[in-house]
Amino acid sequence: MGPAKFLCMTRTKSLFLAPLLAMALLGAATPGMADSMRCGSRLVKDGDSAGKLRSLCGEPASISRSSRLRPPIVWINGRALRTGYGAVEIPVETWEYNFGPTRLILRVRIEDGLVVSIDTLGYGYP
Repeated sequence: MGPAKFLCMTRTKSLFLAPLLAMALLGAATPGMADSMRCGSRLVKDGDSAGKLRSLCGEPASISRSSRLRPPIVWINGRALRTGYGAVEIPVETWEYNFGPTRLILRVRIEDGLVVSIDTLGYGYP
């Protein structure tokens, strides 16, 4: 392979990798997504109940409530299976835990009584 063909292949690879690198860097600038959180030595993860979260971590600093529509589903062995057509309204709560200025604030989204996402925000406040 000659030098011209090698340079062409190298340039093509760099043009392909540049958007991937940009997406990775932009993703690093957004709030972190976690699938679990620690409250002392106890662990809360996606799929746990709101009651378990409250018993392990205590009362959150703030709670916001809303609702959303989703297809009717039933959970079997940890998998969501659609049970029909249409939509059902489910309650959605967002709990924020502020553990102080030396730890990160954690935002927990609860849908229909189950933890569905845990986001890491900035440092807490006193």
